[in-house]
Amino acid sequence: MELSQSSAPGKYGLRPPGSPPARRVILALAGLLVAGLSLAAGLEAQEVPRFRLHEERAREFFRKGLVFYNRQQYVAAREFFYKALDVQPYFHLSRRYLGDAYYYSGDWNAALEQWEFLDSVSDTAYPLVRQRSNLLRFYLNQYRSPGELSLVQSFPNVAWGAGALDSPVAAALDDENHLYICAFGSARILRITPGGRVEREIRGPFYDRLQGPIAMTLRDNLIYVADFTADRVRVFDANGGARFDFGGPGGGSGRFHGPTGIAVTENAIYVSDSGNRRVQKFDSAGKFLLAFHEDEEGRALVHPAGLAADADGSIYVADRDDRRILRFDSDGNYLESIASARLERPRSLHLSGDTLVVADEKNGALFLNLSDRVWTDLPELRESNDVALGFQRVFGATLDGQGGLLIADFAAGRVFQLAPQGMRITNLDARVERVDANSFPQMGVFFTLKNRLGAPIRGLDRTDLALYENDRRIYAIRSDNITPYNRRILAVLVKENSPFFRDNFAGHLSSALAPMFDPLRISDRVTLIRAGEQTRRIYDGLERLRMIQLLQTGDVTETPNLGKGLYEGIGLLAGQIGPRSVTLIVSGQSLPGAFDQYSAQQTQQYARAHGILINVISYEGEQDPERREETIDFYRGLARETGGRYFRAYDESALAGLHGFLRSRTDERYLITYRSGLDASLAGRYVDLRMEATYQGVAGIADAGYFIPEAAQ
Repeated sequence: MELSQSSAPGKYGLRPPGSPPARRVILALAGLLVAGLSLAAGLEAQEVPRFRLHEERAREFFRKGLVFYNRQQYVAAREFFYKALDVQPYFHLSRRYLGDAYYYSGDWNAALEQWEFLDSVSDTAYPLVRQRSNLLRFYLNQYRSPGELSLVQSFPNVAWGAGALDSPVAAALDDENHLYICAFGSARILRITPGGRVEREIRGPFYDRLQGPIAMTLRDNLIYVADFTADRVRVFDANGGARFDFGGPGGGSGRFHGPTGIAVTENAIYVSDSGNRRVQKFDSAGKFLLAFHEDEEGRALVHPAGLAADADGSIYVADRDDRRILRFDSDGNYLESIASARLERPRSLHLSGDTLVVADEKNGALFLNLSDRVWTDLPELRESNDVALGFQRVFGATLDGQGGLLIADFAAGRVFQLAPQGMRITNLDARVERVDANSFPQMGVFFTLKNRLGAPIRGLDRTDLALYENDRRIYAIRSDNITPYNRRILAVLVKENSPFFRDNFAGHLSSALAPMFDPLRISDRVTLIRAGEQTRRIYDGLERLRMIQLLQTGDVTETPNLGKGLYEGIGLLAGQIGPRSVTLIVSGQSLPGAFDQYSAQQTQQYARAHGILINVISYEGEQDPERREETIDFYRGLARETGGRYFRAYDESALAGLHGFLRSRTDERYLITYRSGLDASLAGRYVDLRMEATYQGVAGIADAGYFIPEAAQ
């Protein structure tokens, strides 16, 4: 296999992008960019130091350690880095990689110890090491508040051409950090790349254009739009292709007189019908189901506008002209009314966790904590010239999933992007996971980029990234190579082999796992591990009956080593490319000692370092009530900390969503490919490698390295 930059697909997949680069819009605030680039300029290529003759063994030990490190064999890598340090204790590069190896093997406290020791003895000569330490401490301290929101940038109505952004009503980010802006006046939706280029204008086919879109929401790669002027709901895919529509003028069921809000759940679409003073519910295909319009006292909606739906099925309705928010259940039954002096003309709603964001036409963006019912306002915002920022008529306010806020000001013709202050003054968490030099000079670099809250930053292209070898920039890089690998599932199942599981639940495995196994495709990969007294990898393949049979058998023990099973499952996936997950199948019985060898914290950190989910399917079989709740909480936490999910084994409806959940995940790394500017005559030389990225005016810098292979051709 080889890393190919030619027109033919190579080891890592796709052809180079065919479209020429478009003119970039500079998104960054000048001061922040200068600060980020200054840090990059201050970093010099790190080289293996020159040793005295009797210390040359340190270089050889380091070389062997780096080979194991880039193969993601971290225990072996640590052994050789330690040997190098035994020969030469001040071999700083070896110590830095030793800390990295601890980080990627899940021992984050040991990683901190190595990095902070290096920072102290090198007189702060390694700023990226200090940054690694600060970010890791931030993660270990459970993400302290990143600070109040501040203005990052604003887009005026001429940002992408005159009239393109006339009267914006909504803005949202998708999972790949594409920005979607819906404009009422120009009757279009703009799809904008993370680098600031208009990638697409979504207007509908030429014979059936949008007429006056006033509300928009994104879900499952679809764009749902309430077209106020046309009295219809339009649904597009992410590329702007028309999928379906429904509605039309009128007052009957399924007809609209000015739709003003839209909310989408797993199996329903809710639409505010302002002129008919009601909310209508449709199924996922747009078939009318029911309508509702009043509270328990018979007080009707006056002007229903924005909608939001929570995970429990409640529907929140902003009644703009009645200055209140009503909550209904999924069948339209009234539950409560929420009022506040802050609400003067509530236009749209957005729900993120326990926070309800209200766009009020007069008072801007407001926040309601649904748990304690406390309202908060935006802090005072200032533009780059230190002028206080005021809003004229806010139609949309949406949290972006990374701690930021998007505000669409209808009257001002501007969209504002806000982010917490701490997210803007701290560099991005950038890391090179490994460097693949096996096909030198064709190279592969696995690069991760996260914000300060640990959320992945996806969607950047080669214009937002820079790669250097020994301080020489390589311009011909590709960053889209991970795409084809996201079309498959890589799953490891770790099953508890205890007598309690065998006697009570083994016979139910077939029904519990059928929703996951039945839709598997030929491109997917499944590995089975039995966790008994020893852990055994027992199967790789896709034969459903064979998998169930193997999971139902095997030696059992009262103390199955679940921690080791999970750790080995994560290790099997760490070097793979694509969406990766480990699913732990347990009886739910309290099992003291199951995580003695590898603690839950270490396995979580190992999984998080590589972007691997841990899911848990539990039969919740513990009989002692107190220990039962503790065991459930333990397994819930194990899944939650890695972005995975906890499933009750007898909850068929929940398990039915497991396969879809795995299918919806993506490998969050960038796979950068390029041709090295060095040649094989330098075999054995250490090459310093640096990756840089910018996003919303904040820089991310990561360093790594490799030895040019001795057998390079």
